[in-house]
Amino acid sequence: LHASQQVTLFGAVQKPGVYPLPGRTTLLQALAMGGGINRVANQEEVVVFRTEPSGNVHGYLVNVDEIVSGAKADPEVIGSDRIVVPESGMAAFWRSFSFGIPGIGGYSLY
Repeated sequence: LHASQQVTLFGAVQKPGVYPLPGRTTLLQALAMGGGINRVANQEEVVVFRTEPSGNVHGYLVNVDEIVSGAKADPEVIGSDRIVVPESGMAAFWRSFSFGIPGIGGYSLY
């Protein structure tokens, strides 16, 4: 592996950004590098975008809950992968409701 191998994390992770791959790295390890998935993440629809040698980009849908539970294997990520963690529709709604309306307090999402 080259030192220039890196993975990009964005979406509902604690610290989105570009991270170097320290050798063989799985999806869960890559997510951990970004501080983990945040509380409004949709863990069932994480997408790994991978550029194939032909130049075509493919998106792979991954259910992180199934990996954590052991139902599915933790896939390896490779250099130049882009991992997108979408926000849960309901969680995003409640977050905007509880934090976006002046005068409404006491609501939080856990």
